[in-house]
Formats: sequence, structure tokens, C-alpha cells
Amino acid sequence: MSKLDLTGLLDKTFYCLDVMGMLGGVEDFISLSEENIERQKGHEIRLAENTVILEDDESLQYQYRDLLVESAKYRFDVDLSQRARYAGLTALITTVDWCVLGFKRRLKFSLPKKPKAKNDTIHLLTILNEKAQLSYATEIGDLEHLIYVRNCIVHAAGLIDSYEHKELLRATLPSLNGVSLSNDNFLGPCVALGRSAISSRIESMKIWLPAMDEKCSTLGLLAT
Repeated sequence: MSKLDLTGLLDKTFYCLDVMGMLGGVEDFISLSEENIERQKGHEIRLAENTVILEDDESLQYQYRDLLVESAKYRFDVDLSQRARYAGLTALITTVDWCVLGFKRRLKFSLPKKPKAKNDTIHLLTILNEKAQLSYATEIGDLEHLIYVRNCIVHAAGLIDSYEHKELLRATLPSLNGVSLSNDNFLGPCVALGRSAISSRIESMKIWLPAMDEKCSTLGLLAT
């Protein structure tokens, strides 16, 4: 059995440790929300199917039960699930913003002027990726598109036709795995997040954000 190298462990630098904890918190929120919603959905559907209706017309009894079942499905599959995922995405973007704010405070070079309409977080990550000669352009691009989705959620309740930059969002949706345009919301077309849309991004960020921190710190781009 190998012995634990306490000296090596104490000397080891853990990059983005606080951010990893926050990402884990978002992951737990999503997981617990999804599990609870699924459990409660089953309970509500069983209640609806077993509802006793005082109606002589048997066809009306079936129609009313079907209405109760469909109502429960809509509530849990669309209403509650999308609210939880919207909240999870907003929390995820906020966590990345906090991480990048930490990077910015540790910068050891002057940050180039940000292009007009460019997001601050995306701008800094892009510069670090280029200076450190990393290969995270795809991940940063995906994050930028997720920020468009987050902005639509925050500023237009997720309703794409009410969003100021709806054409930009429509153009980027096809490239976002787990994110789509849905007509399930009775108020109109909205952005819909799949069940794994957030958790899959978190797993990726747990790898590339600490790796970026380590590389940039080693190269002297970020203060240690």
C-alpha cells in the first residue's frame, strides 16, 4: 500500500480551489433540483391518475384525469425544470465571472482594450488563452454563447422574441449542445436547457479553468 506523501501534498499548489468549490455547489444545486422535480412529478401524476371524480359520464371522467396528468407533466417538465435550469445557468455564469475577476486582480500585464460589445469575462479569457498559447478557444466560445442565453433569461425571461439581441441568439443556438428553442412556454418561443446542459459544462470547466490558472501563473502572466 502506498503511503500518503503529506509533504508533497502540502507543497502542491491547487489552482482555482475556491472556484472548484463554487462549481461543485452549482452542480449539487442542479442535481438535487432535478432529482426532487422528477420524484415530485411521479407523485403528482399518480395522484392525478387516482383522482375520484363525481361525474356520471365516464368519458368526462377520463378527460378530466387526462387534463390533470397533462397539467402535472407541464408543471414539472417545463415550468419547474426550466426555472431550476435557468437559475443553475445564471449561477454558473456568475461563478465564472468571479473566477475571472480573480484572474484580473492578479494580472501582471496591461490588458488590451476590450472590443465594443465584447463581454469582460470573455475578453480576459481570450487574452490569457492567446498569451499562454492554450487551446481553449472552443470552450471560451461556448461560454460566450451561454452568456447570450443567460442574458436572454435575465433580461427577457428566456423569451427569445422579447430579447434585444434575438437574431444573434438564434444564430448561436444551433452550436450549443443541450440548448434549444422551444415552443412549450405558452408565452411564446423560449430558450430551453436540457437536463445535462449545465452539468456537462461544469465538468469541462473543472478541467480547463484550473489548467489556465496554472499555465498563466507558471508563465508569470498571473501573480501567484
